[in-house]
Amino acid sequence: MAGVRNKPLDNGKYQGWFKNHRGKRVFFTGTSKKTETRRIAEDREHHHTMIKLGQVPPPSKATRAGKRSFSDVAGEYIDWGNTQGGRDGRPWGRKHAKERKHKLHWWQERLRLNKVSDLDGILPEVEKALRDLKHNGHESTGRPISSKTLRNYSESLKSFCRWAQKRGYLEKNPLENLATVNGAPTSTRRALTEDEVHRLLEAAPEHRKLLYEVALMTGLRAGELRSLTPNDVDLENSQLVLHAEWTKNRKPGLQPIPEDLTIRLL
Repeated sequence: MAGVRNKPLDNGKYQGWFKNHRGKRVFFTGTSKKTETRRIAEDREHHHTMIKLGQVPPPSKATRAGKRSFSDVAGEYIDWGNTQGGRDGRPWGRKHAKERKHKLHWWQERLRLNKVSDLDGILPEVEKALRDLKHNGHESTGRPISSKTLRNYSESLKSFCRWAQKRGYLEKNPLENLATVNGAPTSTRRALTEDEVHRLLEAAPEHRKLLYEVALMTGLRAGELRSLTPNDVDLENSQLVLHAEWTKNRKPGLQPIPEDLTIRLL
């Protein structure tokens, strides 16, 4: 039986209750008017009675999730990524996780996403935000952004929506029809010529020269080079031990290097 407490809460509002379709008593905070809170309680109980009788479909998981705060669900998404969101169920890389978190927060601020249900029908606003980024640059710096960065902004929210749909938090992906942003580079990089390599190594300080030699011999990225430690140098087999925690493909590996370079690294 629906009802309402005799005295209001400290905030001046009355607390009501009703029985849901599972027979469980559910409490809620109503308004500052007792009669109005009672009417809300009776309406809710009537609705759940109709569900119990099969006259009204029960609320879906997405309907319930729609009331959750966007921040909470985005946090769950980030936690999932840091646990198993990468390739072959591995965690995201540190940089990727940081960028994904930053860009989701940007979308939350830009689109005023308070609840998960605020994502419904959001496609036109997302497309406008991407156009603004492309033409005006980032709001905080005013600097133009590359096509690849624009694609990363687009993919961060689109991936979140796919993840939420798979878990029943969204009935459908609101960005299913969002066109893929062309992230092709606008400039073409080339390898250094032999002469340029010699001039670079001759001009570099000794500590930089060793770093450049490792980079030239292995093709490792800056983040991978920073992750190397003396324990990763295999002197006996003249190779570097690469760890899945920081490689681009999230797989361990071995990188052969010249013997004289191996000795100078230790």
